[in-house]
This record gives sequence, structure tokens and C-alpha cells, in this order.
Amino acid sequence: MMIVLFGSLVSTPMDVWVFLFQTSREGTLWINLWATLLATIIAFSIGSLTGIVLGMLLGVLPTIQAALDPYAEPAIEEAADEHNRGAMA
Repeated sequence: MMIVLFGSLVSTPMDVWVFLFQTSREGTLWINLWATLLATIIAFSIGSLTGIVLGMLLGVLPTIQAALDPYAEPAIEEAADEHNRGAMA
């Protein structure tokens, strides 16, 4: 049975428990869990390395900093505004 919650389909807790029990009994739960964990680790690593490399390039090469500054400046200002609104509350 599916429940409509906030406009999306959500399984009932009992459906989740039945699925977990069936897949663990069949032996596919751990294979799928490992695949998901591995994909998460790979994606996190790629994203982290990309961010580190871009951050280093921004700090070292003024040309790249000048090219990306129009995109970064509004994000920095917005983050500062959100921080200041949170400090006032």
C-alpha cells in the first residue's frame, strides 16, 4: 500500500519492514546496501576533490578568480544575509 504524503508516494512502515525482511532472507539486501554505500563514497569523493581543486585554483590564479567572482559574490552575500538573520532571531 502506498500513502500520498506531501505530493509524493511513500511506503508504509510495514511495507518497508516486509521488504527488508525479504531482501535480507534472499541475500540481496547486503549486496544492494554495499552498492549504494560505494556509490555514495565515490560521489562524495568526486565532489570533495572538485571543490578542493577549484578552491585552490581560485586562491592561486587571479584570472580564474576574476572569471568566477560574479557567480560567487551573490552566493557569499546571500549566505552572510542568512547568517545575520539567524543571529538576530
